[in-house]
Amino acid sequence: MTPEQVRLYAQGWVLAEDSPNWTKYCFYGADIHREALAWLLAQVRVLAQTLHDGDEPCSEAAQRCDGMLCVDDDEGDLSLVWYLKDGVVLERTQHHTVP
Repeated sequence: MTPEQVRLYAQGWVLAEDSPNWTKYCFYGADIHREALAWLLAQVRVLAQTLHDGDEPCSEAAQRCDGMLCVDDDEGDLSLVWYLKDGVVLERTQHHTVP
């Protein structure tokens, strides 16, 4: 990807500045080309590792699913779910057609 594409797609990240309780939320919302999925997955992997490195090994936080990201294409061909758990990203892929 070009530096311009990276700057454009990086604008899709939204980080909550504060939280009403104990959970902090992070969202990604943008229309991206399929070719940029590898870039987004790399970003999510860094996030998963960062979340995991901040947890105490035996804490409740380290035992739960740290995050989930759903990725769908606008043509309805591809549906991905990336789960952030234990510092890694687990991917579930489901190919489907829209009736």
